[in-house]
Amino acid sequence: QFADLERANAIAANFNSANLQGANLQNINASHAIFWQANLKEANLNSATFWGAKLYSTNLERSQLQNTDFSGADLSGANLQNADLSGADLRDANMSNVNLEGANLDGILWGKNIRLL
Repeated sequence: QFADLERANAIAANFNSANLQGANLQNINASHAIFWQANLKEANLNSATFWGAKLYSTNLERSQLQNTDFSGADLSGANLQNADLSGADLRDANMSNVNLEGANLDGILWGKNIRLL
């Protein structure tokens, strides 16, 4: 059975190395939370808030990230292969060394300070 954290308040929570594969984190507020090397493969993160969160080296492969707020987040080294990021807010996010192969990037808010290298 998958974890259900829908609408949870997880501000500044520590999810380092957590296995949340297939979990429901829809509408979670995880601002400033730490997800270093967490497994969120195939998770539902639609409309979640990760403002300023640390998601470096996190596995988000095939996750649902529609309308998710990653503004100011650190996604460096994250795996977003085949993820649905349509409508996501990536303004001021660190996207260096992110795998976006096959990801749906329709309607993303990139902003001027996006870091992709």
